[in-house]
Amino acid sequence: MLIQTRKYNDIDIAFGRNLVTKDVGTKTYEDSVKQSIKTLVMMERYEKPFHPEIHCSVRSYLFELASPITATVIAKAIEICIKAYEPRVVLNTVDVFASTDLETYQVTLVYSILNDPSPVNIQELEFLLERIR
Repeated sequence: MLIQTRKYNDIDIAFGRNLVTKDVGTKTYEDSVKQSIKTLVMMERYEKPFHPEIHCSVRSYLFELASPITATVIAKAIEICIKAYEPRVVLNTVDVFASTDLETYQVTLVYSILNDPSPVNIQELEFLLERIR
């Protein structure tokens, strides 16, 4: 029985250069999905041309006081956005912790990549949400 898996490739958003081919660098498989999730979470309405419906609107919550209630709202917005617009993953948990003294949010996503051949299919992504003044 042959199990066919699909490899995901994307262009590196940082536009790093591939030293061998001298072309724009690429992100592959897990890194590609991680980059896509982070981009999707930070996307605002009308940032994606011709698709104003694709957005997460997390940035609008960053200017409110950091509290557990705001963290819950951010977590729900991230969950809805990823489930709607990232078909390559199955989202398990979204944890958002508010740091009231620094006015930041620590986001931890636990998800599974579809068509992943590895026996341990659980991936974790952590990043910090902070407002820029």
